[in-house]
Amino acid sequence: MEKDKREELMNRLSRAWDEIMSSSEKQRIRQIWQSSQKDTLTQDEDKRLAKILREHKEFHNYWESSHTRQTTKTPEGVNPFLHVSLHLIIENQIARNNPSRVHRFYLREINKEVPRHQVIHRIAAIFSEILFDSLKYRKPFNREKYLQLLEEEIQRES
Repeated sequence: MEKDKREELMNRLSRAWDEIMSSSEKQRIRQIWQSSQKDTLTQDEDKRLAKILREHKEFHNYWESSHTRQTTKTPEGVNPFLHVSLHLIIENQIARNNPSRVHRFYLREINKEVPRHQVIHRIAAIFSEILFDSLKYRKPFNREKYLQLLEEEIQRES
């Protein structure tokens, strides 16, 4: 997906995310962040989220002060809460091998020595496109379209 189109998509998705999930997800992220500092997490998904939060050092101040911030965007226009939420969705898909095409795409890219973080972002970009349509048109997430776009990406690189 071209950069300008991806940026516009992420801006629109960020606005939709803020309207729908912002406060509850921000609270969850803050709780996971605090628990991860004490090393008290027991659930696999929570541990994955904590790892993602730690990996994104550029957003640490958002996890610390999310309850007092008026804005959920960085000066560069990134919504850190949406960003890590998308990471977690993709990480969960990979961990559960569901859908298997995501896992296959992931392994293929890792075997080509593409950095893991970059692979997650590529998958998330495809996922975001479908998620945005789902939110915009208030319709179910189109899993088949998501898998089709992943397959097209795999075929493009063959």
